[in-house]
Formats: sequence, C-alpha cells, structure tokens
Amino acid sequence: MPTPFLIVDGYNLVHAAGLMRKKPGPGGLERAREKLFARLTADLSEKQRGRTTIVFDAHHSPPGGNREQKHEGMTIVYAEPESDADTVIEELIAEHSAPKQILVVSGDRRLQDAAKRRKGKSVGSERFLKELARRQPERDRAAEAKARMETQLDAAETEAWLAEFGDVKVEDVAAEGLPIGDLVKPDGPAPEKPPGLDEWESLVDEMEDDDWDPSSL
Repeated sequence: MPTPFLIVDGYNLVHAAGLMRKKPGPGGLERAREKLFARLTADLSEKQRGRTTIVFDAHHSPPGGNREQKHEGMTIVYAEPESDADTVIEELIAEHSAPKQILVVSGDRRLQDAAKRRKGKSVGSERFLKELARRQPERDRAAEAKARMETQLDAAETEAWLAEFGDVKVEDVAAEGLPIGDLVKPDGPAPEKPPGLDEWESLVDEMEDDDWDPSSL
C-alpha cells in the first residue's frame, strides 16, 4: 500500500493538539507552529515527512515573504495575504497528480468534500492525533529493538575479530591502510532486521465512522 500524500490544515491541527491559546500573545503562533513541526517530525517517518505538506494562513507568516519552506523533509506553505489556507489546500487537491493517494488532515468539511471529489481520503485532526499517539508504544519498541540489534552486531563483530585476528594488533592493520571492517566475517546467517514502521501497514484500528483506513498512513 503506497504511503499517502498528507495535506495538513496547519492551524486546525495546532488547535486540535492544544498547542496554542485561544488568544495567543506575541510570538504565540510561531511557537505553536514550531511545536507542531517537532511533533510531526517525531511521529512521522522520513518517507512520510517527504510526502507531507502543511498549510497555514498568511497571518503571522515568517518574515521575508518566503511562502514555501522545508522542515525535516516536510513542505510548509503559507497562503498569500489575499488568500487563506483553505483555498490553498483546495488548489493543492485540485492540481495533485495522484489525487487518490491524498489524505487531507482537517476537521473542515469543505476540505473533506474537496478531497472526496477527487477520490482522495480525509481524516479529522483529533482522530489523526489519536492514531499517532496510539502508535507511539510500537515506535518505541521498534527503536529499542533497533538499538539492541546494533549492540548485538557490534558484539558479534568484536568476537569474530578476536577469534580470527586475535594475534594481530589493530594499529598494525591501520598502518597498512586496510579496512578493518572488511576483515570481520562473523559465522552464520546475518540477523534479521527489526520490523520497520515506514508504512505502518500492519496496524489496523476500528475508529470513527469516515472513509480513512489508518493502515494506509
């Protein structure tokens, strides 16, 4: 199942995540955006971030007039002053080359309908956040498994080195310009890699009534 193209209604997700006060003070919008970026960076894989576009209204956009930026692979778009985020998202949906792979993240019915017209998917911001939170323990376990695997590989390489080249000094090998790693040949098949989470295809959850299948994220 292909990784969807996420089109995120930025401030809608900010409010759903409780990252901003109802009346933000000076710099409040900027801080809320940064918190959202940090959260999505942690919750989405590198591949997913590369297919994510977050759209904000022009209000309090970064100085310099740069309406499109990158953050950890994600595309950040700010509407023009005479436009708004909803209009920009509708344009992105209408012009997308693979509309069936779109997943719009917003509680705005107007945007959900726009995605549906092009046979794309949509999910409310609250439900999207719940799904990401539900998967956090699984991501933690995968990270721990990866760390354990790396430790085991380091130990296996060290043991193999000592068994085969125990009487050879590392300094002598380095002096000859030989790649030490290439000399290490542990016996037995290579250990299996821990399961990846890029596609999250094996995780399915019965949730609210809409057209989004969480396993497609």
